[in-house]
Amino acid sequence: MFYHLKIAFRNIRRNSTYSVINVGGLAIALAVVILITLWVKDELSYDRFHKKGEDIYRIMSQSKGNEGYWETTPAPLAAFLQKDMPQIEEYCRIGKYPLSYLDYDHTLFKGISGLAVDTSFFDMFSFHLLKGDAHRPFPDDLSMIISETQAKTIFGNEDPIGKTLTASNNLVFHVTGIMEDMPQNSSITTDVLVRFDVQQRLFRGNGDWKLIDEDWGHSSFQTYLKLTSGSNIPAITTEIEQKIASVGRRIEVKNRLQPLYETHLYFKDGTPAGLKTVYIFSIIALLILIIACINYVNLVTARASKRSREIAVRKIVGAKKYGLLQQMMGETVVMLFFSLVLATLFIYLLLPFYNELAGKQMQFSLFNLSTLFIYLGTTAATLLLAGLYPAFTLSSFRPIDAFHSDTQGGKAIFRKILVVAQFTFSIGLIIATIGIGAQLRYMQHMNLGYNKENVFTVNIADMGSQYATIRDRLLVEPSIVGISGSPADKMEAPVSMGDIWQDKETKQWILLDATAVDSTFFSLMDIQFVAGRNFLPSQAPNPFHRGIIVNEAAAKLIGGGQSVIGMHVDKENAEIIGVVKDFNYQDLRSEIRPLMILYANEAQDFLYVKTASGKAKEAVAAVEKVWKDYPSKSDFTYGFLDEEFEKTYKSDLRTSQLFSIFAIIAVFISCLGLFGLVTYTAETKTKEIGIRKVLGASTSGIVEMLSKEFLVLVCMAMFIAFPVAYYWLHRMLQDYAYRIGISWWIFAAAALIIVILTLLTVGYQAMKAATANPVKSLKTE
Repeated sequence: MFYHLKIAFRNIRRNSTYSVINVGGLAIALAVVILITLWVKDELSYDRFHKKGEDIYRIMSQSKGNEGYWETTPAPLAAFLQKDMPQIEEYCRIGKYPLSYLDYDHTLFKGISGLAVDTSFFDMFSFHLLKGDAHRPFPDDLSMIISETQAKTIFGNEDPIGKTLTASNNLVFHVTGIMEDMPQNSSITTDVLVRFDVQQRLFRGNGDWKLIDEDWGHSSFQTYLKLTSGSNIPAITTEIEQKIASVGRRIEVKNRLQPLYETHLYFKDGTPAGLKTVYIFSIIALLILIIACINYVNLVTARASKRSREIAVRKIVGAKKYGLLQQMMGETVVMLFFSLVLATLFIYLLLPFYNELAGKQMQFSLFNLSTLFIYLGTTAATLLLAGLYPAFTLSSFRPIDAFHSDTQGGKAIFRKILVVAQFTFSIGLIIATIGIGAQLRYMQHMNLGYNKENVFTVNIADMGSQYATIRDRLLVEPSIVGISGSPADKMEAPVSMGDIWQDKETKQWILLDATAVDSTFFSLMDIQFVAGRNFLPSQAPNPFHRGIIVNEAAAKLIGGGQSVIGMHVDKENAEIIGVVKDFNYQDLRSEIRPLMILYANEAQDFLYVKTASGKAKEAVAAVEKVWKDYPSKSDFTYGFLDEEFEKTYKSDLRTSQLFSIFAIIAVFISCLGLFGLVTYTAETKTKEIGIRKVLGASTSGIVEMLSKEFLVLVCMAMFIAFPVAYYWLHRMLQDYAYRIGISWWIFAAAALIIVILTLLTVGYQAMKAATANPVKSLKTE
C-alpha cells in the first residue's frame, strides 16, 4: 500500500499542471456540494423538531371570488369542530399580539414580537419551556411567557418569574415562564407568548357577536389541529366544510388541511414551490460534482497514452491487474484527499459570506455526524464517478498494444461525449440564471397599479386621533407633496372584513379582501378611477354610510359584467360609489383579488407621506420633528414602499443570487477542464504545430485548428441544452402569476457567454502553442 501511495505522489508531482486542475476543480466542486447540502438540509429541517408534527395540520380557507387560500380562521371554529369530531385530539389557535413595547421598571423594551396562543401550545408543539409549567403555562389571561434572550435583555440576572411587564396597550402581565429561543428553522417564531383569552379584553364586538369566541365574521387567527394518527385527511376536510356550512354562515368556504411540515416549502394552495427550489439546488450540486468528475476522467484518460508504456512494462514484469487497479485508485484517493482538505478550508472561509447571502445561520463542524455523512457521501460519489472508470481503463491495456500504438488513451469519442455533457449542464444553468434574473427584474419594475416611488409610511397609532392636525402641519412643508392615512401599512389588505351581498336575485354571498383609506389616498398613490367617484366629505360616523369603492376584480365579480355603481351591498346597506383600476396589494405570485375599500375615519394608524423628488431626507426629518410634538412611547420608525417591496422578494433575490453563483462555478469548472484538454492536445500536437509553422502556417490558422474541435462540441451542447432549458424555465415561471415570456434573447445571451468563455479558454492555450518557437517544437521527444 505504501508503495502504491509513493508512486501516486510521484505521478501527481510529475504532472503538476494536470494535478492542480484536477485537485482545484474537485475542491471547488466538493466545497459547493457540501455548502448546497447544508442549505438543503436546513430547508428540509423546518418544523421537523416537533414530536407530534406528523399529525398537526393548519386549516386553510378559500371563498367564492377569492381564488387564493388564506391561513386565518374565525376564533370559534376550533372548539366548534372538536366538539363533534373525535379525530381532533387537540387544537391551538395562534394570532399576532401587537406589542410596540414592554415596560419594566419604567424602562421601555421595543422591537418585541408577540403571539396569543391557546394553553395547549406547549403540549402540541415541541418548544422547550426552561422555567414554568408546560401543562399549565398560562394560569390566567394576563400570564406571559418570554424567550430566554428577551428575559436576559429585560431582567438581566434577575429571576423573571413573577415579575410584571406593562404592554403598550396598558395591560399588566406577570411572567409565568421562560422558553428556549425558538429555532431558526421554525415557521412559528416569536419573543413573547400570551394566553389567547386576553384577546377578549381587546375585542370590541362584531355585530351581534359580543365575545371573540362567538365571532364568525372575522378570519383573524391561525388554527392548528392535532389529529389522531392515520386520519383520513380528505374525509376530515369534507366534514369540516359541512360543519362550517351548518353554522349558517352565508359564505361558501372551501377548506384544506395543510400539514405542519409543509408550512415552509409550500404555497398556501399546496403548490410545492419552495420544495421545487430545494430539488433544483440538489440537482445543481449533483451537476457540479459530475462536471468536476468529468474533468478528472477526461484528463486521466486523455493522458493514458503516456501512461500505457509504464503500465505495459509493469505487466510484463509481473504486475497483476488488481495491483494496477489499486495504484490507479490510489492516485484518485490521494487527489481526493487533497481536494477534501482544500474544500474544507474553502468552506470555513466562505461560510460567513454564504450565511449572509442565504439569510441563514448554518453551522459547519468537521466532526459533526451529519457533516461526516456528507463527506462520506461526496467521497463515495466522487470515487465512483471519477475513479473507477479511469482505473479500469488504464489497468486493462494489453502490453503489446501499448508498444505498437499511441492511441491507448481511451476512445476519443467518449471524451467528446463527456465534454458535451458538462457544457450542456453549464449552458442550462446559464439559461436558468438569465431567465430567473429577468423574471425578478420584471417584477421589480412592472406596473403595480400604483406609484410606490418617493412614498414612505410612519406608524402613528399612538397619536392617530391627531391625524388631521398632523396632516395639515406637514402639508406646508416644501419637501412633502402629499399626505394620506390608512389603518393598513405598506398597501396591505387583510382577508375579509365581513360578508358582502353579491346579487339580490342569486342570493349568493361572497367574501372580499378589505382595507380602509382616506379620500386623498388614491391621488397620492396614483390609483386611477375607471368609474364613479372618490369619497366625499361627510360627518357620517359609520364608514359604510360614505359608500364603498371596489377594484375592477370585485366589480367584475359583483356585477357580472354590468355596472356596479349605485348598487347596494348588504354590509350596512352601503352603496358602491366608485371603481378603481386593479392594483397589486399582495404578492405578485398571486393574481389580484377582489377588494373592497372603505373610508377611513379621522383616527389613523399609518401615515402615508409622498416626498418631492430628491427631498426624501428633508421630508423624513420634517415628519419626525412633528411626530416628537405628540406623546408616544414608541420609537419613530418609517419605511419607504419601494424598499419594502424589495424586502417582499428578498428570498427570491437570494435564491437568484445563489443560483447565479453556482452557475458561474459550474461554468468555471467546465472551462478548467477544457483548459486541461486543450493543454494536452497542444502537447500531443507539438511536432505537427512546428511543421505547420515551418511550412508557412499562420498563427491564426493554428489557433483555428486547435479551437475548432472544441467549438463544435460546445455547439452540440447548445443543441441539447436549449430545448431542455426551455422546458425547465417554463415550468419554473408557472409559479408566478405575472411572468415574462421566454424570449429568444435569453438563449442568444447564454450562447454568446459560453462561446466567449470557450474562445478565451481555448484561445489562450492555442495561442501559446501557436507562437512557440518551431525549432524547439521539432526538438521535442
